[in-house]
Amino acid sequence: DLSVSNYFRHILANGTVTFTFSNAPATGTGQMFSLLLIQDATGSRTPAWANTVYWAGGTAPPATTTANARDLWTFITYDGGTTYWGTLTMKDVR
Repeated sequence: DLSVSNYFRHILANGTVTFTFSNAPATGTGQMFSLLLIQDATGSRTPAWANTVYWAGGTAPPATTTANARDLWTFITYDGGTTYWGTLTMKDVR
């Protein structure tokens, strides 16, 4: 829910999680937000993204899947949430 914050944190604990975003600002008002994804003690979890997220080169970068790893993802929307541009900002942050 983008009306709540521009920073989110999620522990990956149950297989693949598909992320979708809601309540983006109106078209013409941009919003940038970050999502910190943390692997649980098991690791091997992978995030999946809604088809409204676009990536450089057309493919999402691979997440770090090591147990307890942390990746910081950043997203931008400018059109009321119709499109999000995503990037893996920091991989395997320690």
